[in-house]
Amino acid sequence: MTRWSVAMALVGLMVVVAGRVRADDKQDVTRGAQAWVNALLDGDVAAVKAHSIGDEKELTKWEAVTKMLGAMKRLNEAAVAKFGDQGAMLGAGARRPDFAQIQKDSQIQVAGDEATLINKDRRPLKLKKDGKEWKVVLGSIQDNSRADAAQMAAITGALSGVADEIKDGKYPTAREALMALGQKIKAAGTGGGGGPGKPDDPK
Repeated sequence: MTRWSVAMALVGLMVVVAGRVRADDKQDVTRGAQAWVNALLDGDVAAVKAHSIGDEKELTKWEAVTKMLGAMKRLNEAAVAKFGDQGAMLGAGARRPDFAQIQKDSQIQVAGDEATLINKDRRPLKLKKDGKEWKVVLGSIQDNSRADAAQMAAITGALSGVADEIKDGKYPTAREALMALGQKIKAAGTGGGGGPGKPDDPK
């Protein structure tokens, strides 16, 4: 898996739009997309499933992704609490996207109970209306990650472990914590690299 490509690709996919549809449609689709991405970045598995449409395999996969991003958020919070601004480099992938800016660069297409959100990089994300709510169609997400469930679980364990160690005062500096995280991820067989503070460009 490339460094945090899953997290950043997801952030890139969350689009708010200004297309030729009714304002109510636009707002409802937008709320559905935002609810999904916020649940994802919060690590809220139940909420992600509630805002998704997918088969069992897809839901299981995104449960693993959600747990990983929840651990990333926990790491970021622990690092910032301990190291201040320097700690922000850890778990940076858990930051919320700038929906206002994304809105300027995106468009929406609505046809009945189906909608397609397209960002400036032409990445489509489909939603489907379920009752009164628009939900993300998991099968529409372009995911180039090569990580399997076991690897994502290993990443989640590394993130959570370093978060706990930061709280316990094991690392005097944010840099030492970042290096330890890279070593843990490398040991898990995912390559390590620069850690969550240096995500790949999702373009």
